[in-house]
Amino acid sequence: MLLFRQAEDRDAAICARILAAGFARPLEKLFGSGDSSPMIADFLRLYRKRENRGFIVAAVDEETIGFILITKNLKRLLFRLIVPGILSIAWKVFTRKYHGLAVRPLLAAAFGSFNYYGKSFAVEEKTGAAAQLVIMAVDKRFQGRGIGKQLLWKGYDYLKSCGVSLLKLEVRQDNAPAMHIYQKEGFVETGRVASAVGTSIVMVKTL
Repeated sequence: MLLFRQAEDRDAAICARILAAGFARPLEKLFGSGDSSPMIADFLRLYRKRENRGFIVAAVDEETIGFILITKNLKRLLFRLIVPGILSIAWKVFTRKYHGLAVRPLLAAAFGSFNYYGKSFAVEEKTGAAAQLVIMAVDKRFQGRGIGKQLLWKGYDYLKSCGVSLLKLEVRQDNAPAMHIYQKEGFVETGRVASAVGTSIVMVKTL
């Protein structure tokens, strides 16, 4: 039986593995060939503490098979993540707690993300969309069953309950399956931003 719920602490490691498997190529470009899932899991735990209602998982028979991170205000979320939590992740990077991940690519990814979101925020200024779909991933075994679309709908419900009327996202231009879903859901292109993993299309939807 398929169900959707707010994430629990135990979901972080599972969702990190789903994300690492589904985005293997871009993650390798950012962080090298080491296992990035422990670092991702730490980020997800931190996200859950800051915006739990925006961390929604899909589960089948109690097995977590997908998730969505969605925030009502990306700038505010990033500030709340960076100040108390990203420093702890950075410390683990420098003290080699994440085995197999080199410091240099992680630093490059961090600085690149600031540049990336700076350009994204410029698009936000034009559209007025502060809410953001941060990321969504579904286990490969369960893709093609409409689970991603249902996760989106759960995300819409959360944002609407917060009085949000516009939602923004970025999707890599080579990610055709995701582009297809977002276009069918009524997202329209408003700009493009470049990053270390390629060009992403910025899209906005009225809820």
